[in-house]
Amino acid sequence: DPHLGFQVPVLWYLVRIDLRGGRMRAGATSPGVPLIVLGRNESVAWSFTTTHSDTQDLFVERLAGADAYETPEGPRPFAVREEAIRVRGRDAPEILRVRETRHGPVLSDLAEVVRAAPGTVVAAAMANLAPRDTAAPGLLAVNRARDLDEVRAAAALISSPPQNLLAADRAGRIALYLTGRTPIRRAGDGSRPARGWDGSQDWTGFVPFESMPHVEDPPSGALVNANNRVAPEGGPFLGREWPGDWRFRRIGELLGAAPLHDAAGFAAMQMDTVSLLARGLVVPADAVLRRVPRPEAAATARALDLLLAWDGSAAPDRPEPLIFAAWREAVLAMAFAGAGVAEAARPAGTAEFLAFLLHPDDRGAWWCGGDCAALAGRALDRAVDGLAATQGADPAAWRWDALHVARFEHPLLRFIPILGPLTRLEAPTGGDGETVNRGGYRDGGPGGGRFQHVHGAGLRLVADLGDPDATLVMIATGQSGHPLSPHWGDLLEPWRGGGTLRLGREPDSVEGRILLLP
Repeated sequence: DPHLGFQVPVLWYLVRIDLRGGRMRAGATSPGVPLIVLGRNESVAWSFTTTHSDTQDLFVERLAGADAYETPEGPRPFAVREEAIRVRGRDAPEILRVRETRHGPVLSDLAEVVRAAPGTVVAAAMANLAPRDTAAPGLLAVNRARDLDEVRAAAALISSPPQNLLAADRAGRIALYLTGRTPIRRAGDGSRPARGWDGSQDWTGFVPFESMPHVEDPPSGALVNANNRVAPEGGPFLGREWPGDWRFRRIGELLGAAPLHDAAGFAAMQMDTVSLLARGLVVPADAVLRRVPRPEAAATARALDLLLAWDGSAAPDRPEPLIFAAWREAVLAMAFAGAGVAEAARPAGTAEFLAFLLHPDDRGAWWCGGDCAALAGRALDRAVDGLAATQGADPAAWRWDALHVARFEHPLLRFIPILGPLTRLEAPTGGDGETVNRGGYRDGGPGGGRFQHVHGAGLRLVADLGDPDATLVMIATGQSGHPLSPHWGDLLEPWRGGGTLRLGREPDSVEGRILLLP
């Protein structure tokens, strides 16, 4: 269930292909990709999650005249090329002049992207721009693999982007392979712009595939990945910062709830809306909220009671996830404001930073004026007051899906009056950014759409390797990219409700056939 930004038509297209000799492919492709991206054949199944490896560095280059820059071997001229961008309605194309250093393209030539100090430019080194890319042959080899050994060989070919390839074969073997090129740095960790002129922090190559922290056939018989850290201590350096492991741990809980699971059970897991982040922050109330005198405001007192009794389920019809989301927003805003961060410069507060602020040991006290528990109490007052102004006076009557609504818009038609609203699809949903059923939402801002669900699983797939016809799938919106087609949005409601389709050899119904002749 890959989590990406929402749009209509959704990025995925469902496919079932049957070949001679009992061979088949089933799963999801994406426009422009002539292969199955996530899915299965008759022998193996595979999926990808983002590794979050750090594969891009900025290098500050010192100028050596107007057309050259310094290197350890002396001045070197920029590589320069011009790219012509034809614009509809104009006779002359827009000419983009691109300069490159030995590290990569110069970003500071685009002033709105990054600014450089006088006498310098800033270039970007990106692993995905390295020559001899073999990502396409690697994905083709995955599609053709007949067992886990062939999947491993295919994974070694996938040069970009860095992904966790999870795979299983009919023999019952499972594996997680880390794909993509990860740079080896002479010094530093890539977190700050590096000196480009002396070579002290240059890349010296890429981590060999054999040295990456792959896992094959673990004794537990289970493998889970939910964008959590995959770099073990003492292994090759992959990056400094990693997303929290709340979804990873929740999947582990669901797997451990029974000795065996069937395909329908896995499909149900994908719809789980329990947030371990929320449960961990509000259940140990003595560490955060109970240390704050109960506010006298009746609405805040009622909201606090709801939070303290909450099991962390961000179900669409419950008030607690809405209270928690507004409280989370207020805590982060007040912490940034107290630290003197101007409102226009405040970053989007992450779940990891929230957990840091509200940790029982007060490790984030500097951000909270010395007492994060007190700030949390004031933030709850602010959050409840704000919600009461739009949702009514009784917190128990509030619903998460009143504001947490998935919106799917066409990337071009959305800007056209009348057509934009007519082609938009919407569905009230549950979950949040830390639940298995991902419900990443937009925070409040000048553009509106507070708590609008903008990021999640546009595709869900479960492959039963015991049966070539047992591939359960669902995509948001529909198979058609034509707004007037009945299949433009006919899968939105089944997607919202956790329904599945079966990609079998024989379709349930046939609406038309296309015959391709040479």
